[in-house]
Amino acid sequence: MPLYESTVIARQDIAATQVDTLADELTAILTEGGGKVTKRESWGLRSLTYRIKKNRKGHYVFFNIDAPSAAINEYERRMRINEDVLRYLTVRVEEHEEGQSAVLINKDRPAERTGGFGDRGGFGGGPFGRHRGGPFGGRGRRVFDGGALRLVVLGLIAEEPRHGYDIIKALETRFQGSYSPSPGAIYPMLQMLEEADLVVSEANGNKRRYSITEAGTAYLADHAEELARINAQIDGVSAESGHAALGEEARDLAKAVFVRVRKGELTAEQTARLREILRQARRDIDGL
Repeated sequence: MPLYESTVIARQDIAATQVDTLADELTAILTEGGGKVTKRESWGLRSLTYRIKKNRKGHYVFFNIDAPSAAINEYERRMRINEDVLRYLTVRVEEHEEGQSAVLINKDRPAERTGGFGDRGGFGGGPFGRHRGGPFGGRGRRVFDGGALRLVVLGLIAEEPRHGYDIIKALETRFQGSYSPSPGAIYPMLQMLEEADLVVSEANGNKRRYSITEAGTAYLADHAEELARINAQIDGVSAESGHAALGEEARDLAKAVFVRVRKGELTAEQTARLREILRQARRDIDGL
């Protein structure tokens, strides 16, 4: 079945127990439609970039969903008529990220909340915050400063209209495969950019395609020097991290061969074919 990620924002004045009940009801709708929720996270009460129906904050709930399109349609229809739901965003993805989302991992890190979903979040200090010296934060698994990532994403959209998945792949290419932002980081960010009138989206099949607005173009022009500096940092780091990515690929290849051999299920024909694949790979590498 198709895979989706969905972020739901509920009214600030309902209790946490009501949020849990809402999440249970949404899960039941998907289950009744032949789907299932494979991950559910409560991101808590967080500040909104702008007021939505007089709400300055909202309760965020995130779902990983494996469901047919009919179940998704009913899921979204029920949210549209639910007065407790302020906003929702459901996107189709190629695969689900394992483990906790980046938002939940960094939920209790005050220094990393600035400019993101935290209490001083939104786009404090201007739409993208201060970036704190460039894209690369120095804590934990975090690669980008949240403000800098939004600026880079806006720059990518300025190059050409893009889907969220296109943006993830474009960044992965920039880093030569050694880094790829999670959908849980990109799609809520796109929603915030749209709320700030810096991008506009349109339906394109089961996806949404984002284009830059005049306000977004003006913002990029005002911050062109800063974006150029961030991109230069990315280029410098990606050259180094690309070598690390090659090492990871080599280790993964060795592991794949080891697993197949260890199982003892290869026939003589398959073994001969595998040896030829490895020999050809070595010849191709020698010929670079």
